[in-house]
Amino acid sequence: MDINVQQQLKLNEEIDAVNIRIDAQMAKRENATTAEDKTYYDRSIQDLREKEKALIDHRKQLTIAIASISSQGNVATASSTQAEPAILRYIVRELDCWEGLGSNRTSDQANVTRSKAIEYYGLGKRKRCQILGDSGHVVDAHIIPESKNTLLILVDLEPEDVDSPRNVLRLHNDIERAFDNKDVMFEFDSATTSFTLRVMNPDIEAKQLKDRTETFLDINGRTLVLPNGNLPFRRVMAIHSFFVRRKWSMDMDEAEIRSRELLSFSMDDDAQTRIANFLKLA
Repeated sequence: MDINVQQQLKLNEEIDAVNIRIDAQMAKRENATTAEDKTYYDRSIQDLREKEKALIDHRKQLTIAIASISSQGNVATASSTQAEPAILRYIVRELDCWEGLGSNRTSDQANVTRSKAIEYYGLGKRKRCQILGDSGHVVDAHIIPESKNTLLILVDLEPEDVDSPRNVLRLHNDIERAFDNKDVMFEFDSATTSFTLRVMNPDIEAKQLKDRTETFLDINGRTLVLPNGNLPFRRVMAIHSFFVRRKWSMDMDEAEIRSRELLSFSMDDDAQTRIANFLKLA
């Protein structure tokens, strides 16, 4: 395995270990009975968070350095050494952060995340799905999963942007699962600046949504409701739609064109080239 990939994996393990220690210290802090003990755990947690931040910054710099390989010309040139193909393949695998996610993913129902998304899109209330309208079973559907937040740096965002309302859609739980499984995607129309739901998996077309009369076929072609005109991150929607098209063996030249169109709205030329080169390896 390439040394840079090993470094990435080692950093991931170290960050996970620090997070486990933070959780343990927070649990102890909750059970602390004296002010002195609480102060001790507060200090310990702060130190661990600073260590976590340092590790994440290190991983970010490593990832950016690796990513710069593919932004200097085409992929063939970038892959001219033995080390570079392994690095690029590793990043491409990581970019498809929905692979294997399926039903193992849990939606973050934190009040702050929910409230920000509802306010950002102008939905007005909790039980409003951006495809179905008023509905039960509406959840916060993160576009880039929370567990994959560090991938955001590849599209010129920060890991903390994972909880930005622009990375969250308010969807019926069944639609969220289909999104995670890459069975549906949102197709962008630049003329109307709107997103249309496309059901890509024919096997789910007849499936009825929980506590609804509609099937997936019924909602195919519906527009993502954006009452006040605010949009989700188009760059992450582009990555998702690319891998959905790849899963269902659609015209990948068209997929790349559509992805580039979305990326062009929010990324500079170098960043667009970097991501486009990654996708060519997919």
